[in-house]
Amino acid sequence: MAIISVGDIVSENGLIEPLHKSVLHFMRLLLPDDLVHSWRVRTVTELTALWNANHRWRGISHVILVSHAGQNGLQFLDRQGPVGGVELGQILAIPTGEAPKIFVSLACESGKANFARTFSQTEVCRELVAPFQTIHGASASQYAQVLLSHHMLDGLTMPIAKRKADLATTSGIHFRRWKNGTQRGV
Repeated sequence: MAIISVGDIVSENGLIEPLHKSVLHFMRLLLPDDLVHSWRVRTVTELTALWNANHRWRGISHVILVSHAGQNGLQFLDRQGPVGGVELGQILAIPTGEAPKIFVSLACESGKANFARTFSQTEVCRELVAPFQTIHGASASQYAQVLLSHHMLDGLTMPIAKRKADLATTSGIHFRRWKNGTQRGV
């Protein structure tokens, strides 16, 4: 399990960092500590260097993204516009033979088609679960905890775990699951 947070200086202390810590501490309760990796970046340059240099990526099956986003992609400090799905897939490219990963994005609107369709088609992404609208940080943390509890603790498939998380969390939250460019279940 890897948790990657993309900070923005402005909301880091009030949103990004508390959400990162919430998910991190929960994952440390759920999994042995040596199976949970945590990184904080602010720029595409940092993310690229981290991903390419870190040998611990081997064997990681799930990646949680904590970031700001819009329907067109994730926001980084060194970019004027968002990083879209295709570009993020290129940044997070995996070596041949490495298994694609399940991504859980807690970034607002990253479940919309503009980003999610193209990212879910990249070689690094086995599937993506992401919010369809803007989401409160506490709701994002709750959703991730329920989803991953059902998936990892109960051993449920991602579609069933998502369905249970949808039913168990705050009303008005709509996450979408994408696989190979297609939205799966609503």
